[in-house]
Amino acid sequence: MSKSGPNPPPSGPPGRRTEESFCFGARLRTARLERGLSLEEIAAETRIRPDTLRAIEEEDFGRLPPDPFLPGFLRAFCQAVGVEAEDILGRYRRCRGISGAATPQAACAEEKRAPRRLRFFLFALLCFALLVGGSLAAYRLVVAEGRSLSSSPQARAELSAFPLPGPASPPPVLPPAPGPRRHELSLTALEDGWVKVSTDQGTPREYLLRAGMQLTLEADTGFNLLLGNAGGVRLALDGKPLPPAGRRGQIVNLHLP
Repeated sequence: MSKSGPNPPPSGPPGRRTEESFCFGARLRTARLERGLSLEEIAAETRIRPDTLRAIEEEDFGRLPPDPFLPGFLRAFCQAVGVEAEDILGRYRRCRGISGAATPQAACAEEKRAPRRLRFFLFALLCFALLVGGSLAAYRLVVAEGRSLSSSPQARAELSAFPLPGPASPPPVLPPAPGPRRHELSLTALEDGWVKVSTDQGTPREYLLRAGMQLTLEADTGFNLLLGNAGGVRLALDGKPLPPAGRRGQIVNLHLP
């Protein structure tokens, strides 16, 4: 009777993580299934679309929201399934760091482009210096020729033969063009919470709100808000109060106006 060797490890598709090394999406899916919750129930509680929740569980970076807003979605998902948010955020950052790492070829190419950029900058600086120097030399030459002509007797005689024109009337003063209309957003914290704000599609900033604190922001086009405690904040846009954004302790994403 032949001796059988140890059982081979279970085979799986290449590139898949094992259960011992799964990242943030599998951890959230496991917690959701343990609680017997569906994606639709999580979506109703967090106000996050089911396809976005599915992309988070599958760790599909191509369908995930941009980085400024994804941590807030992960916190809401963790709160709904009872998972520690910092653990999930740490897993997400490690996965994102691995997938977004630069290749050695790209680093070498960047090192080769750096000297060319420096040479181009020095060449442009030299051309600018020559242009400024030539302009100054031409200006001095014109001023010197004008002084020599005005000092000669013939030039003074020619100038006296023609009357000088009177003072020119000043140009009409036009009113300044109106600038772009700006929006003003006022946040008054009724309870402790936090908010992440992106103005005019710019880089978002996160603020920690304490009860009684008031925050005023301005933007040309609008605001994108992620409220950590929607029922604990009173909002006013351009001096007009807005209805409550949500319930106490609820995480809500808003776009104003």
